[in-house]
Amino acid sequence: MTTVVQFNSSRARFAISRFGSIAVAATLLFGCANWQPVSDSWRGRPIDEVIYAWGPPYAEARLQDGRKTISYRHVNMEFQCIVTFRTDSSSIVTSSTVEGNIGGCNQFFRSKPTAGK
Repeated sequence: MTTVVQFNSSRARFAISRFGSIAVAATLLFGCANWQPVSDSWRGRPIDEVIYAWGPPYAEARLQDGRKTISYRHVNMEFQCIVTFRTDSSSIVTSSTVEGNIGGCNQFFRSKPTAGK
């Protein structure tokens, strides 16, 4: 037995399309969280090892106390990914963040090794 449900209400169609939009947006927004372990694998390593393995960063900033922040960026049409590493004053990676959408991060991380590989 097959049940067919029809929505004649514009409110119901709006709710369904809104839910679908939210689901797609959440996938794109949080898709890069899957890649956080790759960037986190560099925690405790010298930032020079990241630069040697990943190449020159897109942006770099040094604070007066010696801490450093470097960022890598991948942009391809509507896809983007930004990975930021922060160091202590000894240039050891203390944290990282991955931001962007799943399409951009998937393209970006395909060529990026984890620490020690």
